Amino acid sequence: MIVHADTDQATVNALQQELSSQGFPVVHLTIASLIQDPQAIDETIGAKLAEIQAAGQVIKSFIYLHPQFEFQMGRFAEHFSVEKTNVQIPFFAAKHLQAKLNELGLNERINFVCFTQLDGQMGWGRRGNTSIIGRGLSGLVKSLNLEWSPVFCRYADLEPELSPEQKAQAILGELWDANCRITEVAVSANGRTTLGTRLTETTEGQAISTGVTKDSGFLVSGGAKGVTAA
Repeated sequence: MIVHADTDQATVNALQQELSSQGFPVVHLTIASLIQDPQAIDETIGAKLAEIQAAGQVIKSFIYLHPQFEFQMGRFAEHFSVEKTNVQIPFFAAKHLQAKLNELGLNERINFVCFTQLDGQMGWGRRGNTSIIGRGLSGLVKSLNLEWSPVFCRYADLEPELSPEQKAQAILGELWDANCRITEVAVSANGRTTLGTRLTETTEGQAISTGVTKDSGFLVSGGAKGVTAA
């Protein structure tokens, strides 16, 4: 199942063609960017998914493609209202698909994958005009990955300048990746990367400065189960 806002149709077409050529039935769902009421988005997605399932189609892969947003002349919040609407789409889809995807995932490969088009570097490319709201999808996917153990979850950021065919191939590469140890990657003309940690050696007795003290406060959201406990 491919879900996207009403943009980047060329990439969706290329992806749908690739999947169909490999024998996978594809359901394509477009959510209009003009819908900005959260309840309306929730009801629209719920109704569409129910309609698909009532027709006897079983959703085994959820693929969401987030549009590219660039602001002009320092207008940082230029696309916030529309982009916030788009970001809600996979959140509500996860709500409606949670039970079925986790049930199916006990016996076969089931996917929930989201793709943004920030800069092919997960927003670290220092473009200066890239809207970053879509980066929040990484948090959604990583949270689902902790709570939905039977489901393969992946977030990837694609370089906007890649051709529709290149984006389609990158999406397929992530969709069928055998490595379940990583949850987020970036794909650009320079290749495929992920974030990592770097070891910094210290000597015995070396003073380490930190802003955390006994009076520091930490806010942990959630009910102390699921992703919070993890």
